Amino acid sequence: MRWFLALLTTLALLAGGAWAAYQRALEPVAGTERALLFEVPPGAGGATIARGLERRRLVRSALAFRVYLRLNGLDRDVKAGLYALSPSLGVPGVAAVLVEGRDMGTRLTVPEGWAAARVARLLDQAVPGAGATFAALVANPDAQRAEFAWLPPLPPGATLEGFLFPDTYVIRPGPGAADSLVRLMLARFEQVALPALQGEGPPLGLYQRLVMASIVEKEAVHPDERPTIGGVFYNRLATRMPFGSDPTVEYALGRHQGERGLTFKDVAVDSPYNTYKHPGLPPGPIANPGLASIRAAVHPARTDLLYFVARGDGTHVFTKTYRDHLNAQARIVAGRRR
Repeated sequence: MRWFLALLTTLALLAGGAWAAYQRALEPVAGTERALLFEVPPGAGGATIARGLERRRLVRSALAFRVYLRLNGLDRDVKAGLYALSPSLGVPGVAAVLVEGRDMGTRLTVPEGWAAARVARLLDQAVPGAGATFAALVANPDAQRAEFAWLPPLPPGATLEGFLFPDTYVIRPGPGAADSLVRLMLARFEQVALPALQGEGPPLGLYQRLVMASIVEKEAVHPDERPTIGGVFYNRLATRMPFGSDPTVEYALGRHQGERGLTFKDVAVDSPYNTYKHPGLPPGPIANPGLASIRAAVHPARTDLLYFVARGDGTHVFTKTYRDHLNAQARIVAGRRR
């Protein structure tokens, strides 16, 4: 009889320990309310959803999430959709959002290479009046340092331009829409772009790498050319040769020139962003680059090329000497005339 009582005691202790572990696994992953985007595809199984939540660190345990759903009869009630979930919700909170299929608000897709002013206009279309608030928040990076301590020291007058990571975000219309979007974009930058910027590469600071990445983003059309374009600009930087980048002048002018290109008056504009007049990097990013351009800025191609000219089909002709560059331009112009 003693052995039976001992067995029961052991089983009770094990069950109690398992239950305590399960209860701990239901708790929030972190105290932050910073939301992450999480998508439940149509037809996704419970195991797939649970693993995704654990991988994004929105729940502590995929198993605990599945057990919670099963114990509460919710395992078939999770609804497909795009959700903004916080690590502070815990399993019960996450499950409630996914089961109720709560409207996560407005879905906003910010393409790679957009400047902050363009993002503000996009937000204003979705949430009228929020664009101006967004622009004001972007212009005050110090206000974000309490939450995003990794933000590097910035030169006077710098904004959050460059740090607003391009992606799809879900925001709730209302007074907090602009603040929510800024925080979501910075959080995504921290998660995706920051590790890439901190990798080994040319001896530039994080902010200068971001400036370079923004120029690569605006110059490159064909993905395979990004590292080569990065290599060209690093070569120009090393020799103090002006970048001569049209997108930097367009940023200074606040407008895109389209197919007609820049005029002589345009490239004479008095601005530190005019890389025809001022050698070296401009004072700040000219856009918000995607991950591929950031990687190209950190890991540029090793090359002796100094020039490139657009063919008109998204690709470029790269050359080493100015004479070859002029010849390439002449061939392209002649081809267009034919």
